Amino acid sequence: MALKLQFVAKFNFALKKYVSQVLRYLAVESETNIKRGAPVDKGYLREHWRSEVDEPNNRVILSNSTSYAPYHTFGTGIYGPEHRMIRPIRAKMLHWINKEGHHVFAKQVRGIKPNPYVQDGVAEAIRTTVQEMNEQYGNR
Repeated sequence: MALKLQFVAKFNFALKKYVSQVLRYLAVESETNIKRGAPVDKGYLREHWRSEVDEPNNRVILSNSTSYAPYHTFGTGIYGPEHRMIRPIRAKMLHWINKEGHHVFAKQVRGIKPNPYVQDGVAEAIRTTVQEMNEQYGNR
């Protein structure tokens, strides 16, 4: 499951000539900030963030093609959308190999807490974009 976020903006016809520039700036800032805040083990999650501007619909699309991006963003287990412990379905124990290379076995795990790096990155991009556009065009 990939993660895809969309931001839709409605603009007055008089502002149409600025919309494209604002959306491009917002897309680049959002992608940069999200990559900066992304959790890094091997860097695969961070590398796969992409932004694109859908000008006809006035929106920025941020996406990540990794299957685990939603788990980092929204959490898992008791911290995730289902709010329950993670237990094995087809086996008696969960099994994984930790960073030190040791085998770990557990009957259940709590999961991972959500990481708001996407929301934080977009919020910072919006602040930066508004500030940049105010400096460039003034408060008209």
